[in-house]
Amino acid sequence: MTFLAVLRIARKVYNLRKKLWIILDKIITPGSGSLNEQMK
Repeated sequence: MTFLAVLRIARKVYNLRKKLWIILDKIITPGSGSLNEQMK
């Protein structure tokens, strides 16, 4: 596996985690982006 491939996978995982955080945030605290504000 090349270094670029590792980077690409890492970016995919990071983006997925970001999407999961946003979804979880909407489920846990609808109407207030408290988790999102902390993650930025």
